[in-house]
Amino acid sequence: LSATDKQVAQLGLTISSIIFISAGLIELVEDDISFGESLYFIVVTISTVGYGDYSPVSGSGMIIVSLMIISSLILVPSQVNHLQELLAMKSPYRYIS
Repeated sequence: LSATDKQVAQLGLTISSIIFISAGLIELVEDDISFGESLYFIVVTISTVGYGDYSPVSGSGMIIVSLMIISSLILVPSQVNHLQELLAMKSPYRYIS
């Protein structure tokens, strides 16, 4: 595999890990939310739509969601930036000195 393929895989795994781990933790600390509902809530939250039909009620649920948002705001853009750098190095229009 090329470095670009590895970075795309790493980005996909990072996003899915954030989604599934956060959904599992929300389902664990919130009493009346199933895993499917927490998975839906996390995806809607990450996509910044935020319908408001599901939301954490407990303090620990709010902390988990806050940490999930912060981690996705840090990890995903840095990995996308690295992917963009890898793609720029493969460009036929790249300036070679």
